[in-house]
This record gives sequence, structure tokens and C-alpha cells, in this order.
Amino acid sequence: MNKKNLLLVIFINLLIIVMIFVFTEVIIISPKASVWKWTKYSNNKILTEMEFSERSLNKVNAKKISQILYNDWERCNKIRYQEYWDSLNIQMVYLKDKDRNMVSETSGLDMRWCNPKNDSDLTGVCFNYAIENATEEEIDSLKNDFSKNISKFENLNMRFDYKLFGEEPFGERAMYISLHGGGAVASEVNDGQWRNQIGLYEPKEGLYVAPRAPEDDWNMWFKPYMKYFYDELIKSAISIMGVNPDKIYITGYSAGGDGLYRIAPLLSDRFASAAMMAGHPGDISPLSLYNLPYAIWMGENDSNFQRNECALNWCNMLDSLQKCNNEDSYIHSFNLVKDKGHWMDRADTAAIEWMASYTRNPYPEKIVWKNDTDIKPEYFYWVSIDDENERSASFVEISRNKNTFTIDHCSSSKLSLYLNDDIVDLDAPIKVLFKDKLLFEGKVKRTAKNIYESISSRGDKRYIFTTKIDLEVPISEIK
Repeated sequence: MNKKNLLLVIFINLLIIVMIFVFTEVIIISPKASVWKWTKYSNNKILTEMEFSERSLNKVNAKKISQILYNDWERCNKIRYQEYWDSLNIQMVYLKDKDRNMVSETSGLDMRWCNPKNDSDLTGVCFNYAIENATEEEIDSLKNDFSKNISKFENLNMRFDYKLFGEEPFGERAMYISLHGGGAVASEVNDGQWRNQIGLYEPKEGLYVAPRAPEDDWNMWFKPYMKYFYDELIKSAISIMGVNPDKIYITGYSAGGDGLYRIAPLLSDRFASAAMMAGHPGDISPLSLYNLPYAIWMGENDSNFQRNECALNWCNMLDSLQKCNNEDSYIHSFNLVKDKGHWMDRADTAAIEWMASYTRNPYPEKIVWKNDTDIKPEYFYWVSIDDENERSASFVEISRNKNTFTIDHCSSSKLSLYLNDDIVDLDAPIKVLFKDKLLFEGKVKRTAKNIYESISSRGDKRYIFTTKIDLEVPISEIK
């Protein structure tokens, strides 16, 4: 082959490569690609979503991808939630399990590899955002998705009112969720209690939110679907109002206190502290409060339903639990207001300052998780029970010491650990023990799949996990 023909062959090959590139860029990787669906290429090799998402990442690149994916998720939340926060009459809808990742279906992300130096190098990752080029109709569609994606509870909504205090910068605001009293009474009574709640407390700084219970019932704050209302309220406040997820507090008065008794232990991984006002605990256990500072305020003469006696019993239980563990566990404050009945004449307002003195630790070294309600949260800090049936009446006690985890108790046959570089050293081996039995030992890898799934499911930048370890706990050992 002469030199002229050789150059012609080279030119034709280059032309083919360019055409393939253009086809890939314009057709396969379009600006309107499926949201949060990744189409990638590396050194002219098209990578499948599985190949990309399960590829091992180093610490630096895992952090970069985590930040970019979270920023996109949050930006899309702003589109979905803004019109609700622009109004004082905000409609919150219940999402059934299969719709919980709705944000991931409306984020507008097209993620591509751009000529990385090698297959394991992600420093050249670049991103195109479909939303930046979206039409007005598409933006309206994103805004409406929240109200369209409803379940059999479509007749339910959660309105709320709010006030802003102080001048903390966006992203650093505290948030106080305040649950009103009432219960199984006429709607007008609960409406009045709601209006009263919005003026009940005034923090020095932060977003103070008083939601209106979706139903008029004695257990209105701890019905099974309420977890999703709380989740959506918190996610939207983080995105729209600049709330710091480590500075979220919850309180409740009377029937709101009933709810607080039950919600705070189950969702304590979402809150920095909690304060119960004049409520009744029912038969809920305080075991899950291991890492959540908890205040109890009760009128000395509030004897209806033995509220005052129950409050004292809870204080005694928390005292005993703290003595059996350490002084940094089961932090609590008991306040019996002398000569007061169900209405404490605003003495309980002191609890707001007490709550504000704490910030959440999202990665505690020890977790105690007891679920004895119908709410059945799937996650608790960095632990998860995937099987909903096994989450009923579940009990898990697990601790970590650097890269070693020890499970002391577990009522589930399957348990998952969600980890990142803030919890352990992912470049070193991980060891998991069930009492003295070795369940897992070895290195684990960081993947984009784990990052994506944790953002979609948790919606909390502090709970972005790069690694998941699935464990099988020996059934014969379960007690």
C-alpha cells in the first residue's frame, strides 16, 4: 500500500470515528436523556449503566460524584417544592413505597465520562443538566409531580404554617417542627390547636414550622404514613429554606406530645434533639433514644390519663439506661412544673433553648434500634433492615470501633451497613462480628450506585453512603 492510499485509509477511519462520536453525542447522549440514567463512554467504549455504577471509586472521586449528584437532587427539589413554600397553605402528599424515589425520576441529570485517563480514573467526569434547557411546560410538570404522585391516601394532605427567626446564612438554619394538640375531636378544634401552636414557641434562630395533622384522630401524629410526611417536610425545608440537616429539632404539646413520644425514638436519626410537652407515651420504648437528647416537660398536676406518672416513669427509665451505658448516652432533661396542670403557662418554652444546644451526630459509634410501632422505618443512622416484615418489632444493637463492627443483638436475619469515609477507613479491611462470630471481613469498594441509591432514598447530604455491606445474621443466634 502506497503512502497516498495509507493516508486515505487513515482519513476514512478517522471519519468513521468522528461519525460514531457524533452519533453517540447527539443521539445516545442527548441533553434530554432520561433523568438520573447514565449513558457513559470511556476511550470510545460505551459503558453500560451497570458497568459504570458498580465500578470502584477512589476516595477523592467518590466525594466529587457525591457532591455533584446531591447538588442536582437538591436543585430539582427546589423546582418541585418552591411553589409550596411560597404559600402558607402548603399541601404535602403521602408517597407510597414505590414512589419514594420520585425525585430520582425528575432530577434531569445526564451524566457522562469524558475521556478519563483510564477506566478507573473519574477525574474527567462531566455533567449536563436537562433542567437548564427545559421548557416552561417541563418545569411546570416537575412542579406538579409532587401533587400528582399520590397513593390511596390521596384525600390526605398536611398543611403547615411557619415563621423565620434570626439571620443564619442559607444552609445553616435550624429547624423546629412543632406538633399541635387536639386529637380525636372536631376539625375546628384541631384547627384552633394548630393556630395556637404556631405562636407557642419562638426560637432565637431558625425556621419554626407548625404542621396541621392530616387526620383528626387520637394517633394523628404517628399513623404509619406519617413518616413520609415528616420526610417530605424536612427534605423540602433543607432545599428551599436552607436548613442544616444536623440542626433539626422536634417538639409537640398534648396530642402532639403523644406523637413526640413515639416519633422521636423511631426517627431519632433525623433530629438533633427532642422535647415532649404534656403527652402520653402509651407502651412505646425509649431504647432507641441512645443518641438523641430528650426533654420531658409535664405539669405536676396533669393527672389525666396518668400523664404525670408516665412522665416520671420515663425519666426513671432514661436514668437507668444512662447508668447502664455511659453519660453521653440517653441524655435527657426532666421538668415537672410545680402547681401546673395540662397547661404549663408557657414554662415549657425554656425547652427551645435547651434543644438548640445540641447538634445531630449522624454517625454515632453505637446504635440501639427498637421498632415497636407500625411505622417501620427502613433506615436508622447507618443501619438498614430491607425486609419490611422483619422491621416489625425489630431490635438491633450494634457498635463500631474504627473498622470493626460488633452486633450484640439483632432480631432480623438480614442486616445492611451503609458506610462512607466519614465513618470508617474504606481503604482498609472492614470486620463485622455477631458477638464472637465473624460475619464479614475484607475490603469493600465505593461505587456510584451506592451514592445514587442513598441520595434517592435518604435525601440527606450527611447520609450519602458510598458502600453497602449486606449481612446474614445466623438465625440460630437470634434472640
